[in-house]
Amino acid sequence: MWAALGLVAVLGALLVGWQVSSGSAIHRAREQAASLRTMPGVERVVVTDPTSDDPDLIVALRPEARTDDVRDLIDRAGAYAERTNGPRVDVSAGHAHALVTDNDGDPQQAARILTALATLSRGEAETFGSGQVAVNVPRAEAIPVASEVVRRLLAADLSDTHVSVGGDAAPGVVELSTGSDLKSAGTLLARLAPLAPSGPHVDVGRHSVRLELRDAKPADAVAAMRTVQSAARAAWPGEDASASVELNGPRPLTIDGQADPRFAARVIQQLDQRGFPVSSVSTELDFVTVEVKGARDLPDLSAAVRRLSPALPSGSRVRTSWDHGRFAGTTAELERQAPRIAALELQGYAVLWQSSPGGTASVSLGLPEGTDLNAQNVTAAARMIRSMPWPGTAQVSLVQLPPEGADVTKAAIVQFSSTATGTAGKVTDNTFQSFPAATKVLFVKAWNATATSDVKPR
Repeated sequence: MWAALGLVAVLGALLVGWQVSSGSAIHRAREQAASLRTMPGVERVVVTDPTSDDPDLIVALRPEARTDDVRDLIDRAGAYAERTNGPRVDVSAGHAHALVTDNDGDPQQAARILTALATLSRGEAETFGSGQVAVNVPRAEAIPVASEVVRRLLAADLSDTHVSVGGDAAPGVVELSTGSDLKSAGTLLARLAPLAPSGPHVDVGRHSVRLELRDAKPADAVAAMRTVQSAARAAWPGEDASASVELNGPRPLTIDGQADPRFAARVIQQLDQRGFPVSSVSTELDFVTVEVKGARDLPDLSAAVRRLSPALPSGSRVRTSWDHGRFAGTTAELERQAPRIAALELQGYAVLWQSSPGGTASVSLGLPEGTDLNAQNVTAAARMIRSMPWPGTAQVSLVQLPPEGADVTKAAIVQFSSTATGTAGKVTDNTFQSFPAATKVLFVKAWNATATSDVKPR
């Protein structure tokens, strides 16, 4: 009985303590609200959730409030939040909001942003941290709203600001990174205005712009690319600006570069017609990335590339990948390697072959599951790899593929550098499992035995 009474007493004391604490918190909040109501420019102050230990305050300012008055209010709200260690003060002026906490950024900057965006014609702006502005727009109006935000921030001399415009119901988003120049961004967005109805996603960086379209066609991407390139040239005259357009949907495609996109458009159209969808291409035709179902398609891809009109420049690189394989090389290398890679896949091998202009190439042969790693098979593997010659030095790999569906990191691998005809360099470490030491030695010996020159990489 006495234990029960003791427990009741303890609980009662805790309850009283909570009531006192809660009462003190709501009392402080009401006192602060009364104090804020007396400040110039304040329209109303509301205390939220009076039952909370840390009730927040909502302060509405008149849209025409002076910047100095807004700053003074944010200063006082920040001091209150810091003193009470928790509550927040949501300060709003027209269509702009600032969430003031005990860890707030520059109150002067927040006040200037609030004042600049209070009479925003569309959307609701929020500033937080140091120079972060997010604007929620209800429809596909991200580009025109972002243009207006940038104009207002520039007029208020607030160029060092990160701006994000979008919303859950808006199909488009505009992101202006901290490193981007707002004046240039304003010029860029004005030139992108014709694309606004399609609701694109726009990322603007320092001398770069990326535009993403949803559920569009390749022809739409080409047309948009012309607008994006023109906008980039106007925004960054004389600079080596980066411009790209991406299709995000059932038909993914990326176009980037500074040259006239009509040549890239022809490549896309011709390869698509021959059953090879293009997933990325540069307007300079430095590269084209194509989708294939497997290595068996490489000879037909090579023929399709050869029939392109106009032809790709001699230095153009063709890139493609498939399950357990990849190819990246010039059109001449594709023509030379395609039949061999296709034949190896039919025998159950997996091939990765990629040259690298001015760098180290990569050539990898994946052995079929269950291959006995004896001297005969390892020597045959060495000859197969050499049958796909490469320029200069390559990172050569022999891989024992894991069972179908297993983690690819379970593959065993031995790797070293070599020329197509030379001997093996030092065996390198890698992130995958290694073959037993005896198998490594066996493969290196087989490689050296099949060499036709004594060139050894350093």
